[in-house]
Amino acid sequence: MIRPRYTLKLARTKLRSKRGMLLASTIIASLLFAALIACIIVFTAAEKSANDFIKKAGNDKYLVQVRPYIPHEVLGYTRDFSLEEIRGIKAFEIEYYNNLEEKYKAAGVAYDKSAETSVIIPDIFKSESLPAEQRVTIDRQSPVADAWFAKKLRDYSITAPNTLQKLKELGSTYGASGYYIQIQTPIPPLPSSRLIIDKKEDFSVSEMKRDGPTSYDSLINSAYNNYYQFQDDALLQRYLLTKDTSGLKGIPVIITSQEASSLFGKEFDIGKEPKDDSEKRIWLKNIQEKLNGHIYQACTRNSAEQTLLTKIQRDYAEIQNNKDIKDYKAPSLQHLHPATPCGDITIKQDTRTSAEKQLQAKAEEQQ
Repeated sequence: MIRPRYTLKLARTKLRSKRGMLLASTIIASLLFAALIACIIVFTAAEKSANDFIKKAGNDKYLVQVRPYIPHEVLGYTRDFSLEEIRGIKAFEIEYYNNLEEKYKAAGVAYDKSAETSVIIPDIFKSESLPAEQRVTIDRQSPVADAWFAKKLRDYSITAPNTLQKLKELGSTYGASGYYIQIQTPIPPLPSSRLIIDKKEDFSVSEMKRDGPTSYDSLINSAYNNYYQFQDDALLQRYLLTKDTSGLKGIPVIITSQEASSLFGKEFDIGKEPKDDSEKRIWLKNIQEKLNGHIYQACTRNSAEQTLLTKIQRDYAEIQNNKDIKDYKAPSLQHLHPATPCGDITIKQDTRTSAEKQLQAKAEEQQ
């Protein structure tokens, strides 16, 4: 056994001979512990910040979005059909056109059977080992295809296992307290619907506006793009400036502060979003005060009007490209853009012959 004084003497000797190594080890260990403590502090603060945000923004709840699982074959994402399915589609096609003919008769309109197109078409890529009746696919352009898959979806929904009741049973294990539905509005987005800005429709725009590559960049411009969704009031209470909407003239909407500044900043003297957080808070409050109750308008046009608007642009481009050609004949029927927001599309020039008018009238009847 070593005596205590020899132990101290040995320790002093090692300390003198390996002082540099001991010092380096001490410094490294101290830095590692300091980094560990710093990480604990940072992650603790981040967790606290996230919890505080959830309490303020989500009423102390997480929002979880779920979608029902629907088999691909129900939605039509398949090219392989059994003989039973093919025969079922053929029977549905006969029923579809019979019902369509009855509707025409009820409306007093002549029905043209030659306009019917088969929903089943031959598929060159199907294996020769299959029966000839099965070497086919569905023509997605046929109106029967949409009706068929809509029927399959309805039939599936009756016996679907993923019901709301089962979702609630699953949610109860996590303390879920509310269930809400998000619905896309039937209002068609740009270019079918256009925001009226400075008392006019901007027909030069045909694509949705987005400020970046992500889907969020287009959602920032939802009002301009006329892209709306219905949300439950319970999820929007903290964003509503007016709680009582019974006296409002129009549909109450919530848009982003960035878009509010972009669309109405000039009219209401609202500047761009500041970078400083304290200034941003004042800027946001200014937007809320000035735009609370503001009404803006949009115009929705049907497919026939959209076709005419496209033709106006096409005719203009054609005329400009051929204006120096001596024998060039401009389109016999030309239209003008509406003079007022949501106004009628008027005829600018009509030099069609009687035969041309009759031919076009017949084509319109068959649509």
